[in-house]
Amino acid sequence: MSTEFRLSIDYGTTNTVAYLQPPGEAPFALQFNGGPLLPSAVWADEHRSLVTGHNAVRSARLDPGRYEPNPKRRIGERKVLLGGDEFDIAQLIGATLAQVYGEAVRMARTDRLRVVLTHPAAWSADRQGVLRAAAGHAGLHQPTLVSEPEAAAAQLITSGAAVADGDPLVVYDLGAGTCDVTAVLRTGREFQQLAKAGVDDVGGLDLDEVVQKRVGRTVGDRYPDEWARLMEPEGTDRWLARLLWDDCRGAKERLSTERVARVQVPLIDEDVSVTRGDFERDARPLLQRTVAMTEQVLRRAKIGRDDRAEMFLVGGATRTPLVGTLLGQATGRSPRRVEHPELVVAEGALRYLAMQANEPAPRPRTMQMPATPATPVTPMTPVTPAAPQTLQEPVVVDAAPPTRRESVTVKLPPQPAPAFAPPPGAYGAPPPVQDKRKLIPNPYRFHGAATFRFAAVLAVGLVLGFFDGVLFTVLSWLLILGGGAGTAWKLFQWALSARDTRPLRIDGTGITVTKGGQDTTFPWSLMATVYIRPYRSTRWLVCTPASNTALGSDHGTARFWSRPYSVFFLTSTGGFGDDLVKEALEQYAGERYPH
Repeated sequence: MSTEFRLSIDYGTTNTVAYLQPPGEAPFALQFNGGPLLPSAVWADEHRSLVTGHNAVRSARLDPGRYEPNPKRRIGERKVLLGGDEFDIAQLIGATLAQVYGEAVRMARTDRLRVVLTHPAAWSADRQGVLRAAAGHAGLHQPTLVSEPEAAAAQLITSGAAVADGDPLVVYDLGAGTCDVTAVLRTGREFQQLAKAGVDDVGGLDLDEVVQKRVGRTVGDRYPDEWARLMEPEGTDRWLARLLWDDCRGAKERLSTERVARVQVPLIDEDVSVTRGDFERDARPLLQRTVAMTEQVLRRAKIGRDDRAEMFLVGGATRTPLVGTLLGQATGRSPRRVEHPELVVAEGALRYLAMQANEPAPRPRTMQMPATPATPVTPMTPVTPAAPQTLQEPVVVDAAPPTRRESVTVKLPPQPAPAFAPPPGAYGAPPPVQDKRKLIPNPYRFHGAATFRFAAVLAVGLVLGFFDGVLFTVLSWLLILGGGAGTAWKLFQWALSARDTRPLRIDGTGITVTKGGQDTTFPWSLMATVYIRPYRSTRWLVCTPASNTALGSDHGTARFWSRPYSVFFLTSTGGFGDDLVKEALEQYAGERYPH
């Protein structure tokens, strides 16, 4: 059991998250301005003092030229110019780390903390060196560095993810500026790294830029001068350009649940509508790079389509529904989203340390928090920059050849079975389809084949009645009784199912069914795939939920789903109008409808 305070910091491109773990207790997220997300932004005043976090975002209104919203994306640069003053990139990163460290010391009431920092898997040794230099600027001595996907895997395994002994686990981490994919194999209380890959030029910021470019194609031709000012801002236009960027980011987030989002364009004073279809069409080439990287990792790890392997999505940008859709189509498996994807890596870094030390699970936190309010962060005094470092170009960390597997042996602490653990086989093959799961059966086609068989038995029995002999008479009566009873039963089922038949409508919003004047819509954002599956004389419209968000008790359609991550049947098209249904799916469902 740990006898020291531990601090983990996940320094992100847009936001930074930190977890503090008291000795022998469970870790908890540090709070900044009422939430766990601390902006990684930095603002420099005229005295070269650095302001960080939420104060930096607010200060940017005074002089946008002194503001850097994403220092992590500029880690490949030696110097960054803010308002005419040059700063070492390690200083900017270290300023944010210093604020986190100060809050952790205040909460722990001691400065003796063991610190662990996370970094993208794609970072070279030079970039990790910059992170260590930034930790030195912040007063963090000899921090432990852990890659983000390894930390995420540790968190998922120790928190009760449905990963059985001997099964691989794939972590897809799409943050604001980077994307990492790692495959690990769980063997008892250890896990072994099978393959990994990463890129540091694809993330949520690039998806924000997709929305901005879509807006530019709408208004750029009509207002070329105003749009040029927003794209190459100077003076006060820099703050207007930042407002436009923030609005585009908000529109991207709204498109995760809505069909249309509007963006307010400064200088032009006009709202521009961006549809989910347009956004997904423009974002597809960008995300396909990460999908191809995921397929490469699966090949290197020797994980086939038929192999049991859970895929988890972490990182804030994975809230975009298209991410899960493309991964599901390419890999043939249903990716699983976690509840708070931004927090997984930071907490997982502490779990990783505990696994290395083979520590038991910590008890619930009972530490008393200080009653004094949070003290404001003092602007960081500039530190004399260290000797210039030679930084390499961005690299992709590729996996080892299939014959060689890089092994990371860590010990898993004994973990009790979580209360929310699914039953054995809960995420395996879907169970046989039951009639009660057919929401809108078509009585004339679904029961047609069975009814025809019973009617044929009845007809044979009537024919045998014309022959003489006891045997023919007995067979005749048996067939007449059996065929008649079966036919009557199927006719009765016809009547019952006909009462439950509901109209079906497919449009740009999703699939809508109506009964009793009430509409229930299954939106496209909650579906990973939609397709028509022939089954004997029946045509089923089959839908797969994109994630378990559709199963929440607060969702209006929750009562219609079967269970998480299994195929469920929405309706039977009954063979009538198949071409019309296919045309509608191709038009509205797009790539969710495999041809």
